[in-house]
Amino acid sequence: MNFPAGRKVARLTANAAGAVVRSAVQVARGRPLLATEDEKARRVVACRACDCWIAATDRCSIERGGCGCWLPAKRALTVERCPRGVW
Repeated sequence: MNFPAGRKVARLTANAAGAVVRSAVQVARGRPLLATEDEKARRVVACRACDCWIAATDRCSIERGGCGCWLPAKRALTVERCPRGVW
């Protein structure tokens, strides 16, 4: 899957906006926003085993079917999920 630059930016922007909304709802409901250290570690292991993981940037590759997110931020939020079901 090869995304034109404009579609790639649009998808990344939509993903980030969704994360902001989900995080705001989580906080408004009084639920924890940040994942535990154990959960983050489990997610790191899962990402590193996935073919979408880009080691040099710790991102998920849109071109390989992933979300395109910067993973340290995504893995840290309780409301976030891997769209491929890796974690």
